Amino acid sequence: MIRAFIAVEVELTEALKNIHEKICACNCDIKPVDMHQMHITLRFLGDIDEKQVDDIAAVIARCGSTAPFELKLHGMGAFPNLNHINVVWVGVANPEKLDQMATCINATLLEKGFPKEDKPFSPHLTLARVKSGKNIQALQRLILENKNAPFGTVNVNAVYLKKSELRRDGPIYTNLFEHVLRAQ
Repeated sequence: MIRAFIAVEVELTEALKNIHEKICACNCDIKPVDMHQMHITLRFLGDIDEKQVDDIAAVIARCGSTAPFELKLHGMGAFPNLNHINVVWVGVANPEKLDQMATCINATLLEKGFPKEDKPFSPHLTLARVKSGKNIQALQRLILENKNAPFGTVNVNAVYLKKSELRRDGPIYTNLFEHVLRAQ
């Protein structure tokens, strides 16, 4: 079995690097996301059989039949909310293309017998996971100060099927399939 998800990768902007540094410096009990593994998940698949990789790749190719596009990274928030922070994220100001892809991927996977997605799609870039409430007020202030901040514009040129290996020092992601976006 392979733990897998479908995602677009996000290149690092200066604003992302800066906010990542501030989160790491807040003296909170967090696990920051490795800056070189930043992505926006379109669909978490969980454990899949290796035999399913080709079917999932076909779904990605079908649903990723769009030209490359830009995303405006904007705003900072927390899941599930600011009073109980599990995840710190940066949002997307123009999620329409991502919404279309995620909707297509979910519908097509459902047709192929995959379970229905249990949560609505919420495009975001995870910056850190919170491990405890230590110094949480500093993190809350940082989120509030940046709730409407721009974090740059990034290009989306491909959609990936990624393998996720969970390790003590953080996950390792490996691309199982890459679908390059092309102009129609």
